[in-house]
Amino acid sequence: MSEKVRFIADLLNGGESFAALCRRYGISRQCGYKWKARFEKGGEAALVARSTAPRIHPNETPDEVVEALLELRREHPSWGPRKITVVLESRSPELAVPCASTVGDILKRNGLVVPRRRRPRPPRYNEGLTVGSHPNDVWCADYKGQFPVRNGRICWPLTVSDLHSRFLLRCQALTTSRQRQAHPIFVSAFREFGLPNVIRTDNGVPFSSRAPGGLSLLSISWIKLGIHPERIEPGRPDQNGTHERMHRTMGEAIKPPEPTITAQQRRFAKFRKEFNEERPHEALAMATPAQVYEPSPRPYPTRPNDPMYESDQIVRRVVAGRAMVFGKGVYCGRTLTDETVAFRQVDESQYEVRFYSHLLGHIDLRRAEPGRLIRPV
Repeated sequence: MSEKVRFIADLLNGGESFAALCRRYGISRQCGYKWKARFEKGGEAALVARSTAPRIHPNETPDEVVEALLELRREHPSWGPRKITVVLESRSPELAVPCASTVGDILKRNGLVVPRRRRPRPPRYNEGLTVGSHPNDVWCADYKGQFPVRNGRICWPLTVSDLHSRFLLRCQALTTSRQRQAHPIFVSAFREFGLPNVIRTDNGVPFSSRAPGGLSLLSISWIKLGIHPERIEPGRPDQNGTHERMHRTMGEAIKPPEPTITAQQRRFAKFRKEFNEERPHEALAMATPAQVYEPSPRPYPTRPNDPMYESDQIVRRVVAGRAMVFGKGVYCGRTLTDETVAFRQVDESQYEVRFYSHLLGHIDLRRAEPGRLIRPV
Protein backbone atom coordinates (compact mmCIF):
# COMPACT_ATOMS: atom_id res chain seq x y z
CA MET A 1 0.00 0.00 0.00
CA SER A 2 2.83 2.43 0.83
CA GLU A 3 4.45 1.70 -2.58
CA LYS A 4 1.19 2.62 -4.35
CA VAL A 5 0.92 5.89 -2.41
CA ARG A 6 4.53 6.86 -3.26
CA PHE A 7 3.96 5.96 -6.92
CA ILE A 8 0.94 8.27 -7.09
CA ALA A 9 2.86 11.07 -5.31
CA ASP A 10 5.78 10.82 -7.78
CA LEU A 11 3.32 10.71 -10.67
CA LEU A 12 1.63 13.91 -9.50
CA ASN A 13 5.01 15.64 -9.13
CA GLY A 14 5.67 15.00 -12.83
CA GLY A 15 9.45 14.72 -12.52
CA GLU A 16 9.82 11.82 -15.00
CA SER A 17 7.91 10.08 -17.72
CA PHE A 18 5.18 7.58 -16.96
CA ALA A 19 7.12 4.67 -18.51
CA ALA A 20 10.28 5.51 -16.54
CA LEU A 21 8.27 5.81 -13.32
CA CYS A 22 6.71 2.38 -13.88
CA ARG A 23 10.13 0.85 -14.54
CA ARG A 24 11.50 2.33 -11.33
CA TYR A 25 8.65 0.83 -9.29
CA GLY A 26 8.90 -2.51 -11.09
CA ILE A 27 5.35 -2.53 -12.46
CA SER A 28 3.85 -2.62 -15.93
CA ARG A 29 2.32 0.49 -17.49
CA GLN A 30 -1.04 -1.28 -17.46
CA CYS A 31 -0.77 -1.65 -13.68
CA GLY A 32 0.34 1.98 -13.34
CA TYR A 33 -2.67 3.25 -15.34
CA LYS A 34 -4.95 1.06 -13.18
CA TRP A 35 -3.60 2.62 -9.96
CA LYS A 36 -3.88 6.12 -11.50
CA ALA A 37 -7.52 5.53 -12.51
CA ARG A 38 -8.48 4.17 -9.11
CA PHE A 39 -6.84 7.11 -7.32
CA GLU A 40 -8.64 9.65 -9.54
CA LYS A 41 -11.95 7.91 -8.87
CA GLY A 42 -11.77 7.21 -5.12
CA GLY A 43 -8.64 8.74 -3.68
CA GLU A 44 -6.11 6.88 -1.53
CA ALA A 45 -8.73 4.48 -0.12
CA ALA A 46 -9.35 3.13 -3.64
CA LEU A 47 -5.76 1.81 -3.80
CA VAL A 48 -6.48 -0.97 -1.28
CA ALA A 49 -6.04 -4.43 -2.84
CA ARG A 50 -9.32 -5.90 -4.04
CA SER A 51 -10.46 -9.53 -3.91
CA THR A 52 -10.08 -11.45 -7.15
CA ALA A 53 -12.80 -13.94 -6.21
CA PRO A 54 -15.64 -14.08 -8.76
CA ARG A 55 -18.82 -12.28 -7.74
CA ILE A 56 -21.02 -14.76 -9.57
CA HIS A 57 -20.74 -18.54 -9.20
CA PRO A 58 -22.48 -20.37 -12.05
CA ASN A 59 -22.85 -23.58 -9.97
CA GLU A 60 -24.15 -21.85 -6.84
CA THR A 61 -27.34 -23.37 -5.42
CA PRO A 62 -30.24 -20.92 -5.96
CA ASP A 63 -31.60 -19.19 -2.87
CA GLU A 64 -35.07 -20.71 -3.26
CA VAL A 65 -33.57 -24.22 -3.28
CA VAL A 66 -31.47 -23.47 -0.19
CA GLU A 67 -34.50 -22.14 1.65
CA ALA A 68 -36.56 -25.20 0.71
CA LEU A 69 -33.78 -27.50 2.00
CA LEU A 70 -33.49 -25.62 5.28
CA GLU A 71 -37.26 -25.59 5.80
CA LEU A 72 -37.47 -29.35 5.23
CA ARG A 73 -34.62 -29.93 7.68
CA ARG A 74 -36.34 -27.80 10.33
CA GLU A 75 -39.49 -29.87 9.88
CA HIS A 76 -37.52 -33.11 10.28
CA PRO A 77 -34.38 -32.45 12.38
CA SER A 78 -33.36 -36.13 12.33
CA TRP A 79 -33.34 -36.45 8.52
CA GLY A 80 -29.99 -36.60 6.78
CA PRO A 81 -28.97 -35.10 3.41
CA ARG A 82 -30.01 -38.18 1.39
CA LYS A 83 -33.55 -38.27 2.78
CA ILE A 84 -33.94 -34.52 2.37
CA THR A 85 -32.72 -34.70 -1.25
CA VAL A 86 -35.15 -37.50 -2.21
CA VAL A 87 -38.16 -35.92 -0.48
CA LEU A 88 -37.54 -32.44 -1.92
CA GLU A 89 -37.14 -33.85 -5.44
CA SER A 90 -40.50 -35.63 -5.11
CA ARG A 91 -42.26 -32.61 -3.60
CA SER A 92 -40.82 -29.96 -5.93
CA PRO A 93 -39.66 -31.54 -9.21
CA GLU A 94 -39.27 -28.08 -10.74
CA LEU A 95 -36.36 -27.27 -8.40
CA ALA A 96 -32.79 -28.21 -9.33
CA VAL A 97 -31.93 -30.05 -6.09
CA PRO A 98 -28.14 -30.55 -5.65
CA CYS A 99 -26.50 -33.85 -4.70
CA ALA A 100 -26.59 -35.12 -1.12
CA SER A 101 -23.02 -34.01 -0.31
CA THR A 102 -23.86 -30.42 -1.31
CA VAL A 103 -27.04 -30.57 0.75
CA GLY A 104 -24.92 -31.67 3.73
CA ASP A 105 -22.58 -28.69 3.24
CA ILE A 106 -25.55 -26.31 3.09
CA LEU A 107 -26.96 -27.71 6.34
CA LYS A 108 -23.58 -27.36 8.04
CA ARG A 109 -23.12 -23.74 6.90
CA ASN A 110 -26.51 -22.85 8.35
CA GLY A 111 -25.88 -24.50 11.72
CA LEU A 112 -28.37 -27.33 11.29
CA VAL A 113 -25.83 -30.13 11.76
CA VAL A 114 -24.38 -30.77 15.21
CA PRO A 115 -21.04 -32.61 14.95
CA ARG A 116 -20.93 -35.88 16.82
CA ARG A 117 -18.81 -35.95 19.92
CA ARG A 118 -15.93 -38.31 19.32
CA ARG A 119 -15.79 -40.99 21.98
CA PRO A 120 -12.25 -41.50 23.27
CA ARG A 121 -11.09 -45.04 22.57
CA PRO A 122 -8.35 -47.22 24.06
CA PRO A 123 -5.15 -47.71 22.04
CA ARG A 124 -5.65 -50.19 19.23
CA TYR A 125 -4.66 -53.80 19.90
CA ASN A 126 -2.36 -54.96 17.08
CA GLU A 127 -1.06 -58.35 18.20
CA GLY A 128 -3.62 -60.51 16.39
CA LEU A 129 -6.09 -63.02 17.79
CA THR A 130 -5.30 -66.46 19.19
CA VAL A 131 -6.75 -69.61 17.64
CA GLY A 132 -8.41 -71.67 20.36
CA SER A 133 -7.57 -75.25 19.36
CA HIS A 134 -7.88 -76.70 22.90
CA PRO A 135 -9.98 -75.96 25.97
CA ASN A 136 -8.70 -72.98 27.98
CA ASP A 137 -6.58 -71.67 25.12
CA VAL A 138 -8.95 -68.72 24.88
CA TRP A 139 -11.77 -67.58 27.12
CA CYS A 140 -14.21 -65.03 25.69
CA ALA A 141 -15.86 -62.43 27.94
CA ASP A 142 -18.47 -59.77 27.28
CA TYR A 143 -21.63 -58.14 28.60
CA LYS A 144 -24.92 -59.19 27.04
CA GLY A 145 -26.65 -55.83 26.56
CA GLN A 146 -28.04 -54.38 29.78
CA PHE A 147 -31.81 -54.41 30.38
CA PRO A 148 -34.22 -53.53 33.21
CA VAL A 149 -35.85 -56.25 35.27
CA ARG A 150 -39.45 -55.72 36.27
CA ASN A 151 -38.67 -53.84 39.49
CA GLY A 152 -36.78 -51.22 37.47
CA ARG A 153 -33.21 -52.18 38.36
CA ILE A 154 -30.73 -52.51 35.47
CA CYS A 155 -29.21 -55.94 34.90
CA TRP A 156 -25.75 -56.24 33.30
CA PRO A 157 -25.25 -59.92 32.33
CA LEU A 158 -21.52 -60.77 32.37
CA THR A 159 -20.77 -63.90 30.35
CA VAL A 160 -17.54 -65.90 30.09
CA SER A 161 -17.14 -68.88 27.73
CA ASP A 162 -14.42 -71.18 26.44
CA LEU A 163 -13.75 -70.57 22.74
CA HIS A 164 -12.89 -74.15 21.76
CA SER A 165 -15.62 -76.07 23.61
CA ARG A 166 -18.27 -73.26 23.77
CA PHE A 167 -18.58 -74.14 27.47
CA LEU A 168 -20.34 -71.29 29.31
CA LEU A 169 -18.17 -70.73 32.39
CA ARG A 170 -20.11 -67.84 33.89
CA CYS A 171 -23.42 -66.10 33.25
CA GLN A 172 -23.83 -63.58 36.04
CA ALA A 173 -26.47 -60.89 36.61
CA LEU A 174 -24.61 -57.76 37.78
CA THR A 175 -25.89 -54.27 38.53
CA THR A 176 -22.96 -52.42 36.92
CA SER A 177 -20.23 -53.02 34.37
CA ARG A 178 -17.51 -51.66 36.63
CA GLN A 179 -14.43 -53.59 37.70
CA ARG A 180 -15.48 -53.96 41.34
CA GLN A 181 -18.26 -56.42 40.40
CA ALA A 182 -16.57 -58.09 37.42
CA HIS A 183 -13.31 -59.01 39.19
CA PRO A 184 -14.84 -61.42 41.76
CA ILE A 185 -16.71 -63.23 38.96
CA PHE A 186 -13.47 -63.95 37.12
CA VAL A 187 -11.72 -64.99 40.34
CA SER A 188 -14.49 -67.50 41.10
CA ALA A 189 -14.19 -68.90 37.56
CA PHE A 190 -10.39 -69.20 37.94
CA ARG A 191 -10.80 -71.04 41.23
CA GLU A 192 -13.30 -73.47 39.74
CA PHE A 193 -11.82 -74.10 36.28
CA GLY A 194 -8.18 -72.94 36.49
CA LEU A 195 -6.46 -70.30 34.39
CA PRO A 196 -6.79 -69.81 30.62
CA ASN A 197 -3.92 -68.72 28.41
CA VAL A 198 -5.83 -65.80 26.84
CA ILE A 199 -8.98 -63.82 27.61
CA ARG A 200 -10.56 -62.12 24.59
CA THR A 201 -12.85 -59.10 25.09
CA ASP A 202 -14.04 -55.98 23.32
CA ASN A 203 -12.64 -52.50 24.06
CA GLY A 204 -15.21 -51.44 26.65
CA VAL A 205 -15.22 -51.02 30.41
CA PRO A 206 -13.93 -52.77 32.51
CA PHE A 207 -11.78 -54.76 30.08
CA SER A 208 -9.66 -51.87 28.76
CA SER A 209 -8.89 -48.20 29.27
CA ARG A 210 -7.22 -45.29 27.47
CA ALA A 211 -3.95 -45.93 29.33
CA PRO A 212 -0.89 -47.03 27.31
CA GLY A 213 -1.40 -50.58 26.10
CA GLY A 214 -5.12 -50.24 26.81
CA LEU A 215 -4.65 -51.76 30.25
CA SER A 216 -7.38 -51.57 32.89
CA LEU A 217 -7.25 -52.70 36.52
CA LEU A 218 -9.03 -55.91 35.49
CA SER A 219 -6.67 -56.75 32.62
CA ILE A 220 -3.67 -55.93 34.84
CA SER A 221 -4.88 -58.54 37.35
CA TRP A 222 -5.03 -61.08 34.49
CA ILE A 223 -1.49 -60.29 33.33
CA LYS A 224 -0.18 -60.82 36.86
CA LEU A 225 -1.73 -64.31 36.77
CA GLY A 226 0.00 -65.13 33.47
CA ILE A 227 -3.13 -64.56 31.32
CA HIS A 228 -2.73 -62.55 28.13
CA PRO A 229 -5.58 -60.05 27.48
CA GLU A 230 -6.43 -59.63 23.81
CA ARG A 231 -9.03 -57.32 22.32
CA ILE A 232 -11.06 -57.40 19.13
CA GLU A 233 -11.02 -54.44 16.74
CA PRO A 234 -13.56 -51.66 17.40
CA GLY A 235 -16.80 -52.35 15.56
CA ARG A 236 -15.84 -55.99 14.81
CA PRO A 237 -18.03 -58.20 17.05
CA ASP A 238 -17.56 -60.96 14.45
CA GLN A 239 -14.04 -61.43 15.83
CA ASN A 240 -15.75 -62.76 18.96
CA GLY A 241 -18.39 -64.51 16.87
CA THR A 242 -18.89 -67.73 18.85
CA HIS A 243 -19.54 -65.73 22.02
CA GLU A 244 -21.93 -63.38 20.22
CA ARG A 245 -23.81 -66.39 18.81
CA MET A 246 -24.21 -67.70 22.36
CA HIS A 247 -25.63 -64.30 23.33
CA ARG A 248 -28.26 -64.66 20.61
CA THR A 249 -29.35 -68.02 21.99
CA MET A 250 -29.29 -66.61 25.50
CA GLY A 251 -31.43 -63.62 24.51
CA GLU A 252 -34.13 -65.90 23.13
CA ALA A 253 -34.12 -68.09 26.25
CA ILE A 254 -34.36 -65.43 28.98
CA LYS A 255 -37.37 -63.43 27.76
CA PRO A 256 -39.27 -61.83 29.41
CA PRO A 257 -37.26 -60.25 32.26
CA GLU A 258 -37.75 -61.54 35.79
CA PRO A 259 -39.12 -59.43 38.69
CA THR A 260 -35.73 -59.01 40.47
CA ILE A 261 -32.00 -59.38 39.88
CA THR A 262 -31.98 -62.47 42.10
CA ALA A 263 -34.73 -64.13 40.10
CA GLN A 264 -32.92 -63.17 36.90
CA GLN A 265 -29.79 -64.91 38.16
CA ARG A 266 -31.77 -68.10 38.75
CA ARG A 267 -32.95 -67.84 35.14
CA PHE A 268 -29.35 -67.43 33.97
CA ALA A 269 -28.24 -70.47 35.99
CA LYS A 270 -30.97 -72.57 34.40
CA PHE A 271 -29.96 -71.41 30.92
CA ARG A 272 -26.28 -72.09 31.61
CA LYS A 273 -26.97 -75.66 32.75
CA GLU A 274 -29.12 -76.36 29.69
CA PHE A 275 -26.61 -74.75 27.30
CA ASN A 276 -23.66 -76.69 28.72
CA GLU A 277 -25.18 -80.10 29.44
CA GLU A 278 -28.29 -80.59 27.30
CA ARG A 279 -28.06 -78.54 24.12
CA PRO A 280 -25.96 -80.27 21.38
CA HIS A 281 -23.72 -78.04 19.31
CA GLU A 282 -23.22 -78.48 15.58
CA ALA A 283 -19.63 -77.17 15.71
CA LEU A 284 -18.87 -79.92 18.25
CA ALA A 285 -20.27 -82.74 16.08
CA MET A 286 -23.53 -82.54 18.05
CA ALA A 287 -21.78 -83.03 21.40
CA THR A 288 -22.58 -80.77 24.31
CA PRO A 289 -20.01 -78.23 25.58
CA ALA A 290 -19.74 -80.14 28.88
CA GLN A 291 -18.67 -83.27 27.00
CA VAL A 292 -15.79 -81.40 25.30
CA TYR A 293 -14.58 -79.00 27.98
CA GLU A 294 -11.83 -79.94 30.46
CA PRO A 295 -10.61 -77.78 33.36
CA SER A 296 -7.28 -76.06 32.97
CA PRO A 297 -4.14 -77.71 34.35
CA ARG A 298 -3.05 -74.26 35.60
CA PRO A 299 -4.59 -73.77 39.07
CA TYR A 300 -5.42 -70.37 40.52
CA PRO A 301 -2.36 -69.33 42.58
CA THR A 302 -2.47 -68.16 46.17
CA ARG A 303 -0.67 -64.94 45.12
CA PRO A 304 0.11 -63.35 41.74
CA ASN A 305 3.44 -64.07 40.11
CA ASP A 306 6.16 -61.43 40.36
CA PRO A 307 7.38 -60.07 37.00
CA MET A 308 10.49 -61.75 35.60
CA TYR A 309 12.40 -59.11 33.65
CA GLU A 310 15.60 -59.79 31.70
CA SER A 311 19.01 -58.50 32.76
CA ASP A 312 19.22 -56.11 29.79
CA GLN A 313 16.00 -54.35 30.86
CA ILE A 314 15.83 -51.24 33.03
CA VAL A 315 13.18 -51.81 35.72
CA ARG A 316 11.34 -48.84 37.23
CA ARG A 317 8.39 -48.48 39.60
CA VAL A 318 5.40 -46.45 38.45
CA VAL A 319 4.53 -43.61 40.82
CA ALA A 320 1.39 -41.54 40.21
CA GLY A 321 1.21 -42.91 36.68
CA ARG A 322 4.83 -42.15 35.71
CA ALA A 323 8.11 -44.03 35.71
CA MET A 324 11.37 -42.06 35.89
CA VAL A 325 14.11 -43.14 33.48
CA PHE A 326 17.17 -41.10 32.48
CA GLY A 327 15.70 -38.10 34.30
CA LYS A 328 12.45 -38.13 32.32
CA GLY A 329 8.97 -39.03 33.52
CA VAL A 330 7.43 -41.63 31.24
CA TYR A 331 3.64 -41.73 31.41
CA CYS A 332 2.51 -45.34 31.88
CA GLY A 333 -1.04 -44.75 33.12
CA ARG A 334 -2.44 -44.46 36.62
CA THR A 335 -3.73 -48.02 36.42
CA LEU A 336 -0.09 -49.16 36.77
CA THR A 337 0.68 -47.07 39.84
CA ASP A 338 2.88 -49.03 42.32
CA GLU A 339 3.65 -51.65 39.63
CA THR A 340 7.02 -52.11 37.92
CA VAL A 341 7.67 -51.68 34.20
CA ALA A 342 10.76 -52.51 32.14
CA PHE A 343 12.58 -50.51 29.45
CA ARG A 344 14.64 -52.31 26.80
CA GLN A 345 16.75 -50.47 24.24
CA VAL A 346 15.94 -51.41 20.64
CA ASP A 347 18.15 -48.86 18.83
CA GLU A 348 20.21 -45.75 19.57
CA SER A 349 17.40 -43.79 21.27
CA GLN A 350 14.35 -46.07 21.05
CA TYR A 351 13.14 -48.11 24.00
CA GLU A 352 10.25 -50.54 24.27
CA VAL A 353 8.25 -50.44 27.49
CA ARG A 354 6.67 -53.59 28.92
CA PHE A 355 4.59 -54.61 31.90
CA TYR A 356 5.44 -58.28 32.45
CA SER A 357 5.44 -59.50 28.83
CA HIS A 358 2.72 -57.06 27.73
CA LEU A 359 3.99 -54.34 25.38
CA LEU A 360 2.85 -50.87 26.44
CA GLY A 361 4.52 -48.95 23.63
CA HIS A 362 7.79 -47.37 22.51
CA ILE A 363 9.56 -44.19 23.53
CA ASP A 364 12.19 -42.00 21.94
CA LEU A 365 14.20 -40.44 24.76
CA ARG A 366 16.02 -38.14 22.33
CA ARG A 367 13.00 -36.57 20.61
CA ALA A 368 9.98 -37.04 22.84
CA GLU A 369 8.90 -34.42 25.36
CA PRO A 370 8.82 -35.44 29.03
CA GLY A 371 5.44 -36.57 30.35
CA ARG A 372 3.82 -38.30 27.35
CA LEU A 373 6.56 -40.45 25.94
CA ILE A 374 4.74 -43.69 25.19
CA ARG A 375 3.32 -44.04 21.71
CA PRO A 376 0.19 -46.22 21.62
CA VAL A 377 0.73 -49.78 20.47
